Amino acid sequence: IRMFFISYLLLLFPISSFANEAKSQGGIYLGTTRVVFDSIGQAAVFTANNSSSNDTWLIRSWVSPYVKTAKEVSEDDAIKNFIITPPLYRLDPNSSVQLRINRTGGILPEDRESVYYINVLAIPPKPKDTKGSVIQFALNTQIKLFYRPHRINDEREIVKAYSNINLKSRDGILTLNNPSPYYLTLTNIVLNKTITLSPGDPMIPPFGNISIEAKATHGTLSYQVINDFGGKTDQVSKSF
Repeated sequence: IRMFFISYLLLLFPISSFANEAKSQGGIYLGTTRVVFDSIGQAAVFTANNSSSNDTWLIRSWVSPYVKTAKEVSEDDAIKNFIITPPLYRLDPNSSVQLRINRTGGILPEDRESVYYINVLAIPPKPKDTKGSVIQFALNTQIKLFYRPHRINDEREIVKAYSNINLKSRDGILTLNNPSPYYLTLTNIVLNKTITLSPGDPMIPPFGNISIEAKATHGTLSYQVINDFGGKTDQVSKSF
């Protein structure tokens, strides 16, 4: 999950919906950390929740590209491929809304997954009895949306992919290759049981690779993978 603030109004609002505190302190939080969209369906759903006992929030939801380079999907393509309904919704205290991601068109690869961001912008209520000039913020939460062609939506193959990553070390760089059609997000990456590695983006694209600086010509690498439900797989250990 990624969260960032957006300047919204010149009014004060003591925002309390930080990612791990929204549920307990009162604020907007999502019911999942990722959504997998099987291509056989026309829609996928997830839930936005307001745990505040007093505040009503306005939420705006949309799909955007995961990366923004000329070779990747554009903002317009993301909007053409998917829309979220309702796009704008008033979320009352202690209530929830089921948001629906609709496939609206466009051509996507059928031999591998595609990835996007789901954005849920929480716009705070107008504060009461505020004196002076102060700043109010809105909070945008981003989670990943994986579009998975139905013909590769095989749980056995997905589980196998977790341990099928290939390793190659050269000139102080460790390359992790993913021969599967799935995006694999790694966590708890440990070299030779002692050194924790932190790549810029730990998600290996389908049939692609990532490179990590690691000054070791041989050894072992252990890691876990984030599964479809946002949990962690068992630890995998591989030699190189």
